[in-house]
Amino acid sequence: MIELDLRTVFFNFLLTSFVCLTVVFFLWYQARNRFKGIEYLVLDMFFQVLCVGLIFLRGYISKFISIDVANTFGVTGALLGFIGLEYFADKKSNQLYNIILIVVFFVVHTYFTYVNSNLAIRNLNSAIVYLIICSQCAWLLLRRLTSIFSRIYFHVGVIFVLFSIVNIARICYFFFSDNLSLDYFHGRGFDMFVVISYQTLFLLLVFFLTLMVNKRLLTDISTQEEKFSKAFHSAPYAILLARLSDGKIVEVNDGFKRILGYNAMEATGKTTEGLHIWANIADRAHFIELLNETGAASNVEFSFQKKSGERIMGEISGEIINVNNEQCTLTVINDITDKKIAERKLVESQGLLRRFASHLQNVGEEEKVLLADRIDNELNQTLAALKMDIGLLKKKVVDKDFQLISDDLFQKLDRAYDIAGESLANSVKLMSGLRHEVLHLMGFTEAVKLFISEFELNNQIQCEFNSPEPDVQLQQNESTVLFKVFQSAMANIAQHSKATEVSLSLQVVGSKLLFEITDDGIGFNFADLVEIKSTGLMLMRESVLLLEGQFELKTAPGEGTTIKISIPYDSRTIQDGSQQVMSFDRPNLN
Repeated sequence: MIELDLRTVFFNFLLTSFVCLTVVFFLWYQARNRFKGIEYLVLDMFFQVLCVGLIFLRGYISKFISIDVANTFGVTGALLGFIGLEYFADKKSNQLYNIILIVVFFVVHTYFTYVNSNLAIRNLNSAIVYLIICSQCAWLLLRRLTSIFSRIYFHVGVIFVLFSIVNIARICYFFFSDNLSLDYFHGRGFDMFVVISYQTLFLLLVFFLTLMVNKRLLTDISTQEEKFSKAFHSAPYAILLARLSDGKIVEVNDGFKRILGYNAMEATGKTTEGLHIWANIADRAHFIELLNETGAASNVEFSFQKKSGERIMGEISGEIINVNNEQCTLTVINDITDKKIAERKLVESQGLLRRFASHLQNVGEEEKVLLADRIDNELNQTLAALKMDIGLLKKKVVDKDFQLISDDLFQKLDRAYDIAGESLANSVKLMSGLRHEVLHLMGFTEAVKLFISEFELNNQIQCEFNSPEPDVQLQQNESTVLFKVFQSAMANIAQHSKATEVSLSLQVVGSKLLFEITDDGIGFNFADLVEIKSTGLMLMRESVLLLEGQFELKTAPGEGTTIKISIPYDSRTIQDGSQQVMSFDRPNLN
């Protein structure tokens, strides 16, 4: 009968440890992006291989390497394995005490190697430290875990219980046996039993670690499938999965029935064309073309037909995916019929409000002009006549040299004359506030030129005005609104732009009057201006929109600002003597 020696057993242990390291490495490589902690298990196996290999070489290398370093590698690997299991189970804890334990182990082992050489105490030292670490692993896997995954760790936990039992046996052997070995590789049967037990449990540990990771993976996949299945069927949209090759539907969710009226049994195995869900079959061809070009299509609006024949407006998104090595299309249809109706009503409401606001603005401007005319024709003329009469009366009194008239009366005449003059001046000022006199008398183009000359003088900003039109004929309310927008734009340039030059252009292009204002100022970040929240800019835009025009703002930091305004302009005129009456298309507000 052939009797095995301990070195041969260790060589066999070394080979199996290397195989275990390879298995755990590939296990980590496959699951490295899904689970944490497996990399620590790889390090554990690596340190165990080093430990067994260095012990096997005892007698050929120094005692410090083959005894102290080798066994320290072993307990360090065990601690790394414990840390890896904590990461894997998401139960991390403070490892300071375990690190101190490793340091104490190394000191004790070194002491009983060189100062007081004692193999039995070194074995006791190893057994105690392995027992502490293995019992922590067993407690973690069997008691600390209370989640649904706890059963996955059960078998690995049992292996660590068995490791703990072997180490308890080693401790008991130290205290109760009289046959303690003095030479490790010439030890008795118990040392052989310990090494073979370690090797067997090590193989079982790797086997159950592999099962643990795979069970955890299957559990996660099952959980994900359940999660996505619930999300698939409870989604408020119509979702369908169809083969790309023949277009046949593989699966639909509950939303497909709610939106289009077809349940899973009616839809499965048929095509969308066969179900007649496309109101226009050309839309389907266009959608498939989009999918083939880019692999995905997002938020494309088409008209669809329900099982009942009712037409709805839908927003469809799709993507080509691979299911069981077969190209399929995952399509989502959202019913936006109510949204479109609401959008249309909102647009109609905004249009109605804008026309009403335009009407109110026109009426307001007309009333201002009418009031200014009445002030000019009635009040100003009366005040002017009164001032003249008072002046003539005063002159006659002075010429006749009435001695009987007191000085007080002369003072009152002077005072009445001054009051009449002040009233006339205030009346003219009030009239100008209601009606821009230059705009009223000289027209829009000349008013812009006059304003520009005053702007250059007051702000030291050079302005260039280009207009191929000698004059543009606008209705009173239009010229007033457009001029106010122009004034606001120039005020913004003066206050904020830090510009040195301003270029202005006024021209008629087709049926549009285009007014462009560009400065070379600092500009601003237009990306931050998601909505025009500045009161001045908002009023400018809304004023132009009330004229059924367009307001465009272009700017960027360091690139200046450009404002483009266009309003409807009908160049057809009706000649009436020297008077030209411009014709504009405006909504009927009756």
